[in-house]
Amino acid sequence: MPRNNGLLDSALRAPLHAMDCVDVLIGAVRDGRTRVQDSYSRDRSTPLEDFWYGNIQQF
Repeated sequence: MPRNNGLLDSALRAPLHAMDCVDVLIGAVRDGRTRVQDSYSRDRSTPLEDFWYGNIQQF
């Protein structure tokens, strides 16, 4: 993954809106196997797993 997580520099410097930051729990089941992922998005882009932001996975 690129250092800027694939975001444009202008997007990284843009001011944040209070409703832009989202913490998301994503759950999936496929063929009887489960997966739970803790993700965060600082803007309206695709949420990334918490470790990209220096955090740990905690539910």
